[in-house]
Order: sequence, then structure tokens, then C-alpha cells
Amino acid sequence: SVMSGTTLTRLMLAMQRDQSAGLIQTVPRLTGATTLLQYLTQFASNVYGPLVAAGLAFWHRDQGNYWGHNAVIRTAAFASAAGLPTLPGKAPFGGDIQSHDFVEAVLLARADWGVHMVPTVEGSYEGQPPTLPDVVARDRRWAQGNLQHLGIVFSSGITTMGRLHLLMGATSYLMSLVWASSLLVGIVLALQGQQMIPSYFIDEKTLFPVWPVTDPGAALRLFFATMLIVLMPKFLGLALEIKRTRHAREQLGATRAVLGVFTETLFSILLSPILMVTQTAAVFQVLFGLDSGWRTQSRDKAGIPFMEALRYHRWHMLIGAVMAVACYEASALVLAWMSPVIVGLILAAPLTWLTSRATSRPLRTLLSTPEGRSPPAIVESARRASGEWADHIAMRSVENVVEIAPRAA
Repeated sequence: SVMSGTTLTRLMLAMQRDQSAGLIQTVPRLTGATTLLQYLTQFASNVYGPLVAAGLAFWHRDQGNYWGHNAVIRTAAFASAAGLPTLPGKAPFGGDIQSHDFVEAVLLARADWGVHMVPTVEGSYEGQPPTLPDVVARDRRWAQGNLQHLGIVFSSGITTMGRLHLLMGATSYLMSLVWASSLLVGIVLALQGQQMIPSYFIDEKTLFPVWPVTDPGAALRLFFATMLIVLMPKFLGLALEIKRTRHAREQLGATRAVLGVFTETLFSILLSPILMVTQTAAVFQVLFGLDSGWRTQSRDKAGIPFMEALRYHRWHMLIGAVMAVACYEASALVLAWMSPVIVGLILAAPLTWLTSRATSRPLRTLLSTPEGRSPPAIVESARRASGEWADHIAMRSVENVVEIAPRAA
């Protein structure tokens, strides 16, 4: 995570003007993409992120959230109000709080300190996981930390918005379990329907049969309403991106934005079922008491070998194959309906292998962002300093004198 000196100064001055502000959170831009997955994530964050952040800032007002980095904190407020409790019991639900940032924001708000998000401030940047297994490992930690918040959400004095933050963090992972359960129930009901012998006459005497009632129109309306809810943020983000490219007079900016959103959406559709399965597994692991710990996040690993991806995703691919057979046994229509989920799972290994590799030039151009095309000076400076420090550490380790015993006479 990196913030420019100008940004830090602006945030400090804003905190000085508002003596009730305990924390000001920026919305960091993603930078430093090298793998396809990073380019997809960076593009999505650039196009959809500002819209989401503006909505969060509007609704949260002075009871916003804290993401653990890229923020300024009033030390007096933090020291007096944000001390973390140790939860009773053993990990994963007890012990030290893992996802501390959400809880610290809630505790600051409980003590009447303002927690603000400022989505329009520039000069705030962060990196991102390079491969899908790295994302899954991060999700595993976050799932445990967020589910741990369920033991805090009803603590006394927490504001309604604070409880909402904690509940939304937990349900963001529980929704994968709900999605997986709904798919399973749908397949079971479809199989059951194939085995049932229809009965057109009820026990009571009647002159006419009772026909099964189906409403394809209602099903289509439900489908299109669901798609509208899922895709509307993308459409709105795309509209804002087209407006930005026209204002910046970028050549082919609107075309690149449309094709970029289409590409990102396609990969999102394919990757979402994999994350559904991994997040559902993470929830069960937490519920069964498996502690993930909190290891350092990888940001520079790339190029997963195909056989390693195949070993990593073997169970996910098997789940997809079993779903395909079950859906086919039910009907071709059910198989077609479930095909986006099935295809994503069956192609899990090739997708991880592909998205872990360096991005080709056409895709780099298509998914480029302003920060990617012209890296900010502070990001480049931080990158050079990191490389120089790593070289310095390596040289010091080499220069250490190794003492050996003198040769015997």
C-alpha cells in the first residue's frame, strides 16, 4: 500500500478541520498488474470501484468502514476507543480478532468518533494477489475473520450501522453457501421431478383432470430481474468510464471500455463458481473449528504450472463433472440452465493456469487503466526503493564473513 505525500497532507488537514474525525479511509487504486487475473481485477476496480465507493460513502456518512490500510487515523481516538478484546473460546471463533479493521471502525463509531470514506481523493494505491490460489488463501483468512464478527455484532453500544458492517462482512461469505445450497436443491428437485409419475386426478371426485401449473413468463421475469440486479453496477460503471474517456479524449476509449467490460464479465462468470465452492469450503472449515492462521499475502508470484493447477482444482473439477451428469439426467434444459456454473468448475485448472500467466499485449491494452498506462510517480518510487532494499539485504547476507577452522599442521 502506498499513498503520496500530497494525499497524506490533504487527509491530515481534513482531520484537523474536523476535530470529531477519528479515521479517514481512502479508496486505493489497484496498480502493478502483471498476470491476467491482476489485470482483470485492476480493470474491474477502476471501472466499477468509484461507483461503489461513492455509494458506500453516501450511505455510511460518518460511520464508515476501515479496510486496515490507506487511511489516516487520529492516534488519540484510536488509542482510547479501538482496543481490541480477546474473544472467549478457542480459534477460529475465539481468541484474537483476525479481521481487526472492521471492529476498530465499529469501536471508533461507538465512542462517537467519525469514520469517513473519501472516494474522490487520489494518490492512494495498493497491490493485489497475482493468482487464483492466492485469492482463495486470502479469502480463507477473511472468511474466518468475518465470521468471527458474529460473536461481536450484538455487543452493547455498537451503532446500527456498525452492526450492519459486521453482518455484511459475515454474510458476504455465507452467501456462497446459500448459492451452492440453492443449486443443489434445484438439481435434486429436477431429478425428483423426472422420477415422479404425474397424477391428474385428486382424491375428490371431479369431472376434469388437474393439470400441472407452470408459468414460464414468471420464470423469465425472475431471470431478467436477477440479471438486472447483477449487471446494473457494471452498466453504470461502464457509462461513467465512457464519460471519463470522452472527457480525457482517449483514442478508442469508449470501444476499449465496452470490450474490456465484456471480457471482465466473461471471466467473472467463469471464475465465480470456483470462488463459490472455495468460499463454501472455507465456511465449513471455520464451522468445524479449523484455524487458518494469518500468513503474509503473496503479491508477486506468477506462472502456475498446469499440473499444479490441475492438482489444486481436482475436486472442483470433479464437482463440476458430477453436476453435469446430474443435470443431464434431469433434462437437457437443466443442463443448459446450469452450464455457466458447470463450465467454470470443469475449466477451473485451465482458468487458473491462464490467469496466472503474464498478460498478452492485446489484453493489456484492452484492460489497461490510467494508472497502468502511466504509473504514478509515488508507485514507481516505492517499487524502486523496494528493489534496492531487497538487493541491500541480499548483499548483506552474502557479505557476512563465514569463519572456518584453520588447516591442521
